[in-house]
Amino acid sequence: MELNVMDIAVARGGMTVLEGVSFALAPGRALVLRGPNGIGKTTLLRAIAGLQPTVRGDISVPAEAIAYAAHADGLKSTLTVTENLNFWAAVYGTDKTGDALHRMNLAGLHDRLAANLSAGQKRRLGLARLLVAGRHGTDRDAYRPWPDRGQCAGPDTVSRQISGRGRKRRGVRCRLRRGFRMTALLIRDLRLATRAGGGFGLGLAFFLLVAVLVPLGVGPEGSILSMIAPGILWVGALLACLLSLDRIFALDHEDGSLDLLVTAPIPLEGVVAVKALAHWMVTGLPLTLAAPVLGVLLNLAPAGHAWLMLSLALGTPALSVIGTFGAALTVGLKRGGLLLSLLVLPLYMPTLIFGAEVVKRGALGLSVATPLALLAGITAGAAALLPFASAMVVRINLK
Repeated sequence: MELNVMDIAVARGGMTVLEGVSFALAPGRALVLRGPNGIGKTTLLRAIAGLQPTVRGDISVPAEAIAYAAHADGLKSTLTVTENLNFWAAVYGTDKTGDALHRMNLAGLHDRLAANLSAGQKRRLGLARLLVAGRHGTDRDAYRPWPDRGQCAGPDTVSRQISGRGRKRRGVRCRLRRGFRMTALLIRDLRLATRAGGGFGLGLAFFLLVAVLVPLGVGPEGSILSMIAPGILWVGALLACLLSLDRIFALDHEDGSLDLLVTAPIPLEGVVAVKALAHWMVTGLPLTLAAPVLGVLLNLAPAGHAWLMLSLALGTPALSVIGTFGAALTVGLKRGGLLLSLLVLPLYMPTLIFGAEVVKRGALGLSVATPLALLAGITAGAAALLPFASAMVVRINLK
């Protein structure tokens, strides 16, 4: 690997912090950056990693050779040492977890939570993460990529020499590897959500409180409860989904994982989509399954129970995808939870209106085709467009 930086300038917040920087590093060489705080050392590293755009100049380095390590170590405190390394090994397509544990003297701590490690052990775990990434610049011997690594991004010299059946097979392998990496991210997020402090069950508990407290406040009159049940249940589901939106990107941004995911060999749009799916699986799906029971508490007509489940199954994915977009807009902002709610609530209104209308019409035995189609259209449109918008916003906010 050869790194060439030629006359680059980098600006942050409209102010130029670096300019006229040039150097070249041959394979096996290292460069030590030294200087006072604020001179731009971290900014230069972020620019080389692709996290910070340059105002001018050129940076020449193979993308598959970059392994980025920042002040934050990118480790999850509620995951064990092995779970942390296995995730990044899956993202980079290597099988170096065991070797990294041995070389960093962490084999005896493989099942210990990262939160229980000492400061020095956490640093060693951060270095082990670099080893499992399998980059040339980290360790030439550790770089053992999966077959055809690098051709997934697009055509190159090798792929142009392959035609017909060989190219189709390469495309299938590339899609399988992307799917494996996305699955690893989904499993990690679900694991984090279901462990202590992960927020799993918070939305369901809030939904239950709404269903229990509303009859106490409105009164025991069954006809009144039956009339307001569709709207109350959908409002409760909406607010329950809203509770955990700030966790989607904020926690990854705080521990440095988000920067590492942006520089990893996976599409950021896929990362956004998987995070929205994980949010729905820990909030929207439990709400959908519990809704009929809570509908009984609000005296919802028996005919409306099936339509309640169907409307929540179609509508709550839109809440998660739209909420992920709002979380992307506020990533990096301190105490951005209130701003996130203000941004997302207006976007939630169509889903709320059509979702409640489906339940209302279904309970009365009327046709639900129109609101149901509109509800499905909102979800399909949000799922198709917002991951790309969210990825673009995340890249902008990380600059």
